[in-house]
Amino acid sequence: MTKNVNLLQRFSPASKVILIIGLLYALLIASDWFFRFSWYSWQNTFYSRLTAQKVGSFKRQMGPSMGGNLSHMIAIPSASKEFEKPRPAFTEWTDEYGYSNPPSTTNRYYRIVVVGDSFMMVPDVQSDQISAQLERISSLPVYNHACKGRGPLLGLIKFFSERRFECSPPKVLVFGMVEADISGPLYVGLMYHLEHLDDFTKKNLQSTGIRWPAFCSNELKKSLPNTSLLAQVARNVWNQIRYFVLGNLTPDVIPSQGKVTGAPLLFYRYNIESIKWGTNRGFSQLVDTLGYLDRYCRLRGISLIVMLIPDKESVYREYLPSYANPPDNPLPPSCLPALEAVFKDAGIAVINLLEPFRAQAARGRLLYWPDDTHWNSEGIQVAAELLWKNIQPLLSAHPRSINEGEHVSFATNNPAHSL
Repeated sequence: MTKNVNLLQRFSPASKVILIIGLLYALLIASDWFFRFSWYSWQNTFYSRLTAQKVGSFKRQMGPSMGGNLSHMIAIPSASKEFEKPRPAFTEWTDEYGYSNPPSTTNRYYRIVVVGDSFMMVPDVQSDQISAQLERISSLPVYNHACKGRGPLLGLIKFFSERRFECSPPKVLVFGMVEADISGPLYVGLMYHLEHLDDFTKKNLQSTGIRWPAFCSNELKKSLPNTSLLAQVARNVWNQIRYFVLGNLTPDVIPSQGKVTGAPLLFYRYNIESIKWGTNRGFSQLVDTLGYLDRYCRLRGISLIVMLIPDKESVYREYLPSYANPPDNPLPPSCLPALEAVFKDAGIAVINLLEPFRAQAARGRLLYWPDDTHWNSEGIQVAAELLWKNIQPLLSAHPRSINEGEHVSFATNNPAHSL
């Protein structure tokens, strides 16, 4: 004890302060990483079980709520109140495999499957989701195989790797590509996954797949701050100071100039920044990857349709304030028309929703939640109607011999699956 006391006495007061600050800093960092793994489950972004596992259907009642992802980013109730829209109570269902479908899906044949990210899984009321709206229009079973919060490719990769649809593939696979996520480097790993699915499945049917895109610097720049408790607290504190002292909202959220159907809109800064990329998005890589996917689907009797989903900032760009879209240096046109032309030249079936959406927007129709980045039920309805017009010829030209509702057995091995 005397030695410890003597040791402490050797430190100057300034050294003691620095030592205490250092220990507190180390404690904060350790706590931050603890919550990153235990609370935010950051590690789950780097891997996913790629084979089908029955987890049991799930149902829960959710109460009404207010606001979307953009109004929540404001994090100041008095400031976000102007933009927030109410969400109704709803029943959340998942099927036996954890996907957003009413159970039971067993023994039900699906002619159409939709894959993609959270755009394919909104709104919370599942009867308004694109799979449900497409099912109502077509009177055919439509399966939603999208994955929320895990990027655009996971649902697509799991669709093939789970092999649940191997002996009864759908006639049409709809892949939703959201404008802000269109980037060749992001998609290039898809070919690797598809090329190695057969080898991987033969080795271990319960293996876990590593999500290599999650290790990219751009992805880490988003996932690390988003899973940091310290970053969240610091961001909220700074938002309060910025608003109450400087009178400004967080720069990540940009209010509209004018209203649509009487509602002010919120725009997302990241989506505006992505528009500035123009057509510099690695189109050649996208054509190679989606062309490979198209051939992969056709060899399995599936017709691929790529659906290009514009961001709200492209559809309602006239409502962007001048500081976000300066008149003397305006944002470049959306990349979607150019990408549509490139895909068509490559023989990839594609639907571009930009012009139909802008035509509806010009009539004063609101197709996105004012306080959220995602489309609303009206936007989904427009997309579902256009999809069905393009799907109908594919179904009538190649009628299925299997009857609706006929029992289907799922195989786990098919040596014919190779390119």
